[in-house]
Formats: sequence, C-alpha cells, structure tokens
Amino acid sequence: MADTTRVNILIPPRPENFDPENPKKDIHTYNDYVAWSTYDQWLKVGELHVVRDELRKCYYKEGVNHYQKCRKLALEYIELSKQAGWAHKFAVPLINAKTDK
Repeated sequence: MADTTRVNILIPPRPENFDPENPKKDIHTYNDYVAWSTYDQWLKVGELHVVRDELRKCYYKEGVNHYQKCRKLALEYIELSKQAGWAHKFAVPLINAKTDK
C-alpha cells in the first residue's frame, strides 16, 4: 500500500526589496534571495528531470517513429534546459522547430 502522507515544504518568498546593484547591503534580504533562487533553481531542475524521463519513455515506446511522436517533448526539454541554465551556448539551433505538427 502506498504512503499517502503529504509533506509540507516551506517555500521561501521572493524578497521584494532586494537590490541587485548592492546585494549585500542588507544581509537578511540577501540570504532570503539566495534561499529563494536556490529553491527556484531546484524546481526548474526537477521539472527538467520529469520531462527527460517522459522523453526516454516515449523514445523506447515509439522506436523508429520517435522523431515524429516525441518531438513536442524534445522541444519542451530543450526549452526547460534553457530556463534552467543547462543549455550550451554554442548548441546548434533546431531547424524547423515548429511545435504545431
């Protein structure tokens, strides 16, 4: 039987009065900003892992048709990797990267 208990996680709020020009002017605001940005980065990485796992499953399920069937997941994975800061700057851009198909 699966454990259905929920864990409440304290999500740090984004600090409103953080000054990026002088970040350590107020050390408490700086610490709050670091906690928030770390949590935000972990969320992006977690979402990236979920999409990557779905892409792997799609690749193995579809076999030779994975280029057509898994295209949306691949484009979503690329976009999320850019947002998470994992995309390489010199990566070759996709040709005809339209998601309407």
